[in-house]
Amino acid sequence: MTDWINADIQYSYYQQLLNYPDRHRKYNHLSKDWRINENYYDFIQNVASITPNELINSDSQWLINSFLYNYVWEIAWNSRDSISKNNFDSLIFHKIIELTPKTGIVRQLTLNEFINSKLSNYKLAFYDKNKKLINSLIQENYLIEPIHDHYSGIEALLNKPAFAKDIKISGINDQSASALWQRILRNDKGNVIYIDCWATWCGACISEFPNSKQMMEEYE
Repeated sequence: MTDWINADIQYSYYQQLLNYPDRHRKYNHLSKDWRINENYYDFIQNVASITPNELINSDSQWLINSFLYNYVWEIAWNSRDSISKNNFDSLIFHKIIELTPKTGIVRQLTLNEFINSKLSNYKLAFYDKNKKLINSLIQENYLIEPIHDHYSGIEALLNKPAFAKDIKISGINDQSASALWQRILRNDKGNVIYIDCWATWCGACISEFPNSKQMMEEYE
């Protein structure tokens, strides 16, 4: 319990430090070009040296998430050029390798977080392209095996999507929320409208799928 509490305090402290620059920029309405002093990140060495024994607290996942998106991503964004702008995923991938120690667990954890996020967004080509390197860098079975399972599941879904026969797929990226809502009301006037908002990374959303399906059948 003492180890768990100490890890909880440690993770919370480092996570707040990692989140601070982005929050400071947003809350003070600063330009996107604003950057904190490079010396601020001196504490990163402590984050990067976390050992497997310190993963006793499951909040380590959120620390790795902040490390990836509030540090590695920031470094990658600031170092991008005309070439890497078109291949930003590859830039982040190699920045993870560059900014984490060869030994230890942080590199494997960060790569695991990043690769799973790409798979959740159906970017199988990215994994295929870097598969050999990924498998050589992520050596812990409890990290690499779920990636393989995740890949297989997404591949099976893409090869045989289970879409409803009468589904209507409409692009909404170029529409405001108001315009989209008016279009829905106009096109489905007189019908019952059920809007289900969810995300691939949201466990609570996914767990609701059976209930949503049952409700749609009841009100068909």
